[in-house]
Amino acid sequence: MRHRQSLLLETSDAYCGLAQATYTDAIAVACSYNQPPRRLTAFEAEFLSAIQATRNQRIRRCSGAAVAASGTPTFGVHHRTALVACQVIANNAFDTGCFTLDGDGLQRLNIPPDGILTGGKYYLILGEGPSLYPIMPSFLDWEFAYGRIPEPWNQAPVTASSTTSDCAVTNYSLCTEQAHIVPREEETWYVRNGMGIYGANLGDINEATNVLPLRSDIHKCFDNRWFVIVPKTAGTEVSTPAALHSPQFVTHILSTEIAQYWPTYHNTLVQHLQVDCSPYLFARFAWAVLLHVKFFINSGHHSTANDIQ
Repeated sequence: MRHRQSLLLETSDAYCGLAQATYTDAIAVACSYNQPPRRLTAFEAEFLSAIQATRNQRIRRCSGAAVAASGTPTFGVHHRTALVACQVIANNAFDTGCFTLDGDGLQRLNIPPDGILTGGKYYLILGEGPSLYPIMPSFLDWEFAYGRIPEPWNQAPVTASSTTSDCAVTNYSLCTEQAHIVPREEETWYVRNGMGIYGANLGDINEATNVLPLRSDIHKCFDNRWFVIVPKTAGTEVSTPAALHSPQFVTHILSTEIAQYWPTYHNTLVQHLQVDCSPYLFARFAWAVLLHVKFFINSGHHSTANDIQ
């Protein structure tokens, strides 16, 4: 039996008075800062099922901060990143899931995918109106969305670099390590979902396409689920025509644990990605997101995809 449920997504992503690191179509733009923040100014938004009965565990996220045409910073969460996260949790509901401003599904969200959500509460609707739907209980239970990855993940250009030892985020050549995109500890999931077909050599989880060079501290942050790599299109949040831009893979910080990294490493262009690594990046995104469903499952206020199969 399906239970009514809610999802709360807490975003904490801005530090007032500091400019945000940004990116262009191909080049990361370096910004100068006086001093990194010790903590981030909190921005909180709720993402709930259409029929909400209880308020459950907060899922922590850090979001983008856009500078509006007026020059005033706008703090919030990147629309597509938040939506795809909720769609993954709702058992890959990419074709039917959308945000509304009300639980009845009457006020559809009219913000471009690369826009910034600045409101306090959004409802995930599947289909035409409010309905009950299950959530995915864990990454191990999640099935990879073959042929159904949201289009921007496949549109972002990836060109393998001949020099792959430099950190993909910082471009440092010192203290770099080989980081797995789909984590090594998820080899059971990797094999079960046949992820080897996306690699250059149809190999195991150590396939070169599933490996990314990262500086040791960045590697630790990556494995702690403190940031993910997602496609974003520069400029659309400030009314620049999307047709003038193409999506790029950039960092997206999820946790206030790395608040001091935010000014430099949020929305940083990711380099040295192997061709055809998009499926692995998407799986990594789901892996980071689905950890936060654990409290839902433990609380008992849920129905899972396994419950209705």
